[in-house]
Amino acid sequence: MFKQPEALNSEHHATLGLAREPDYSHAANEMLVPVFSGEAWQVAREYTLVFPMEAGLPLAILGFQKGVNAYLGNNGSWWGRYVPAHIRRYPFVAASTKSDDGQQKFSVMVDRSAPQLIADAGQPLFEEGQPSQLLKEVQKVLINLQKDSQRTTQLVKQIEDAGLLVKQSLHIKVKNGEDKGLQGFRIIDLAAFRESTGETLAALNKTGALDLIEAHLCSLTNLQDGLLAKKASGQVGDSGEPPMSLDELFEEGDDDFSFDFDS
Repeated sequence: MFKQPEALNSEHHATLGLAREPDYSHAANEMLVPVFSGEAWQVAREYTLVFPMEAGLPLAILGFQKGVNAYLGNNGSWWGRYVPAHIRRYPFVAASTKSDDGQQKFSVMVDRSAPQLIADAGQPLFEEGQPSQLLKEVQKVLINLQKDSQRTTQLVKQIEDAGLLVKQSLHIKVKNGEDKGLQGFRIIDLAAFRESTGETLAALNKTGALDLIEAHLCSLTNLQDGLLAKKASGQVGDSGEPPMSLDELFEEGDDDFSFDFDS
């Protein structure tokens, strides 16, 4: 989604503002989107949650046709009650760097080509050379996403190390009644999961990995009666306005992280 990323800078971006109306057109071609553990159950209510072929974050399936996001509505609106955090944080993302003394610090990156960024209009990102209240809130969100990304990656690795992931295609019925295969990811191996020892299950439960597994298993039913299934089968068309989405993300910040807008 990020076509022209650059570090947000109080000097070069002093007049930039953020458009007040949400527009998710930047995700028009996304068929898969990374998911963080903190939103796993919200995602599981709407989307099918799967695991990547290699280490990384879980993925939510957004489409059944190559390059088409089935959840994108008219005029950049969104079908579904919950918009994944990765979609909502756009046009912002955190980048990790190291200072001269070896300390880790984070910079806010923006997609300079994003239509949400407007010169001398919208909600300002800087006020008198300092981050505005909006930008401070963006920092908090990005910090939490960075933390949750690291944690979620560890949870997926724990699940993988337990031998519970298997490559498998999933199927969804399309308009002609035939099954269309979706592939390129892994799911939980139910046979291996059922044979897991009490020690393994206790370890998965302690870290929160078991919760992620359960969210994934519950989400698989969305391929039968979720919004994506209904769109694929033609039960729901693309016209009209989608239902209102949930806008809340993460509420807690972390003072151990800092952002540099002067470099």
